[in-house]
Amino acid sequence: LFSFNGKRKIKNGTSKYYLREACKEILPTEIYSRFDKVGFETPMKLWVKSLQANIFESIKNANFHFVDINHLKRNYNSEKHSHVKLLFKLFVLSKWQQVFST
Repeated sequence: LFSFNGKRKIKNGTSKYYLREACKEILPTEIYSRFDKVGFETPMKLWVKSLQANIFESIKNANFHFVDINHLKRNYNSEKHSHVKLLFKLFVLSKWQQVFST
């Protein structure tokens, strides 16, 4: 599906048109005809706030050459969405590194 032109993935306002058509015979009618699906937000801000100490520690232990942990701590603002997102991404990266680095 990545090779398809994005404009062809929606037909007459129906999203995932080709996917729906490909699965038409196996999907229940209520799923095939469902058009109210919407994404959802994760409570990232709450997660970061409640795990803040662990997050900073994990990032620090990752020893990323591109992160100044002291600068990050000094300038972190839990009210700024961009800061929360950055901190969460660095945390996830540190966990990825911990699992897949040997």
